[in-house]
Amino acid sequence: MAAEKKIKIGTMLFKNDEHPYFKKVKEGIEDKLIDVGAEGCFLECGFTIDSQVEALTELIKKKCDAIVISPSCDQRIIDKVNEAYDKGIFTVTVDADLPGSKRSSFVGVNPYQTGEIAAGIIGRLSEKKAEVCVVAGNRNFDSHKERTRGFREYLEKHFPGITIDAVVYCEDDDYKCYEEVQNVLATFPMIRGLAFVAGGIYGGCKALYQLTTSMDFNVVTIGEIATTRDFMEKGVIDMTIVSNPYPIGRTAASVALRLLKGESVDEFNYMENAVKTKECLL
Repeated sequence: MAAEKKIKIGTMLFKNDEHPYFKKVKEGIEDKLIDVGAEGCFLECGFTIDSQVEALTELIKKKCDAIVISPSCDQRIIDKVNEAYDKGIFTVTVDADLPGSKRSSFVGVNPYQTGEIAAGIIGRLSEKKAEVCVVAGNRNFDSHKERTRGFREYLEKHFPGITIDAVVYCEDDDYKCYEEVQNVLATFPMIRGLAFVAGGIYGGCKALYQLTTSMDFNVVTIGEIATTRDFMEKGVIDMTIVSNPYPIGRTAASVALRLLKGESVDEFNYMENAVKTKECLL
């Protein structure tokens, strides 16, 4: 009697050494697959579209039953996900969604709500009147665009006295973020609030830290890593909005497995956001 074929779940996540968040997402996926005796095929990729297309092509060739990905929003990625679906491969997106594709489900925090939370923090810290800047990551990431949109629309509705002088994109790169923050503060010297809604936080906060002897800024960030904690201790970051990547990974794997069983799943599986101050990190 032939042995029963193992379920194979493939993943396309960003390189763990560059993005510690996705290391935890991967751990959550791995542990869930171990629990049910499923096989994992884990691929890492960069931010470039070519890198993501190459990884998706490889996962399709390996005949994965379902894939879990964090994609850029690009037509070539959409085409690959649609190709996978047409070949019977379900796709679950994590952290960043892929509108217009045949992906089956999204797992992660609500990015629009994250932007709203950031706006609420900046609005209260700024006493309802200030000039601010949004520091985003990648224009091709749906989650980054949605965070920025949530931030802008919440300010317009609840804090009309606060103006957004600039939205800059740093590609989640610390060096670029350092330069972008320096440039925007030189161009708009009255900015006193910054919302970091993507990566590159170390570089951006380093630029701010060099100015804190003469200026006070209200700063909110996304995520909780060692550099975030360090700049909170130094008083540069007031609050950070965090989600737990490990259960996001486990949930994404669970959703993929349920799809393979023919079970119905929610299109959007939103996880919890939390806000932390320096005191929460002690």
